[in-house]
Amino acid sequence: MNFSGTKVLAAGVLPNDIPHRVRGNYNYPWDELTALAWLDPTLITKKETLYMDIDLDDGANYGNTLTWTEPNKPKLEVNQVEVQDDPDLDRFC
Repeated sequence: MNFSGTKVLAAGVLPNDIPHRVRGNYNYPWDELTALAWLDPTLITKKETLYMDIDLDDGANYGNTLTWTEPNKPKLEVNQVEVQDDPDLDRFC
């Protein structure tokens, strides 16, 4: 698929206040950002590989996402994930 009109696509997917939210406090609309990055991967300008685990123990930390870089990951088996750090704000908004 080729989505050359990303701004047009974003206009149909994202609420109207997204440009302010993205540029102001970096409160990204994660679900929408994920969907748009899947449709057009060039929207993401910086990625990194991390190792991730989720705390599933009962208690106050249940659901916490834990991440590590290669040098500091635990010796236990953890999942390798690609983290999308920076969207191309001019195209995204």
